[in-house]
Amino acid sequence: MKKLLIVFLILLVAAPATAGRVQEFIDILYTTRIEATGSDSDIDFPDPCVFTGTVDFSGATMTPPAAMTNADGTAATGVAVTESAPVVRAATLTLTLTGDNDIDVADGGKTTGVKIFDFPEGRILILGATADLSITANDVWNDDTDDIYYVSVGTADGTQAADADLTSTEQDIIAKTTIDTDSGDTLTSAITGGMGTLAYANNVFDGTTTATALYFNVAVPDASNTDASTHAVTGTLTVTYVNLGDY
Repeated sequence: MKKLLIVFLILLVAAPATAGRVQEFIDILYTTRIEATGSDSDIDFPDPCVFTGTVDFSGATMTPPAAMTNADGTAATGVAVTESAPVVRAATLTLTLTGDNDIDVADGGKTTGVKIFDFPEGRILILGATADLSITANDVWNDDTDDIYYVSVGTADGTQAADADLTSTEQDIIAKTTIDTDSGDTLTSAITGGMGTLAYANNVFDGTTTATALYFNVAVPDASNTDASTHAVTGTLTVTYVNLGDY
C-alpha cells in the first residue's frame, strides 16, 4: 500500500491533477485494498458506500447487524433500549411433497394434513401469504363431473377433524380452494397467487408456549371418491411475518 501511495503522489506531480484523474487513482487504491483483504477477512465499507457498475458478491456471506443500539427510538432515564433488525421476515417454502412424501387421504369423507413449517417461538403476526403450487392426484376418482377435493394452508392439522371439509384454523393462512374436474381422470390443478389472502382478520398467533406451525391440508368429499387417494404438491409458498416477541 505504501508503494501505491508513492506512485500516486509521483503521478499527481507529473500529470495535471484533474478531478477525473484523482478519482481514477483513488479507485485503483480502494480496489487494491478490497482485493487484498476480501478473500480471507471481513471488509468494512465506508458509510455511505455507493456501488456503480456490476458488483459480484458470489461466494460471500453477507451478514446484516443483528441489533442496533439506540437506533431510532430514545430510551428514557434508567432505561436501555436495543432495536433489532430486520423485523419483517419472509419465509419462502419450496414444497416437493411427492413420492413417499405426498399427501395420502385414506378414503372419501376424510381429511389429511402434513406439517410444512414451524415458526420461531413467540407471538407471530402474519402479514400475508402467497402460494404458487401445482397439485396432482392419482386416478381413483368416481366417474362423475362433480369430483372435487379441497386444499388449504392453516395452523391446524386437518387430520384431526377428518370431516371431508377444511374450516376454521385448517385454512386460516391460505383459504380453502376447490379443485374440480370434468371427468373421472387424474385431477391436476395449479394454485397460483389467487390463494394469497388470509382467511381471517385475526392473524396474530400465540406461539409462546408451543411454536406456531403451518400445515398443508387436503379434504376429499365422500361423494367424489370411495378409495384412497394421493396428492403430490410442488411449488412455493411464501409467508411474510413479524415475531412480536416471546415470554
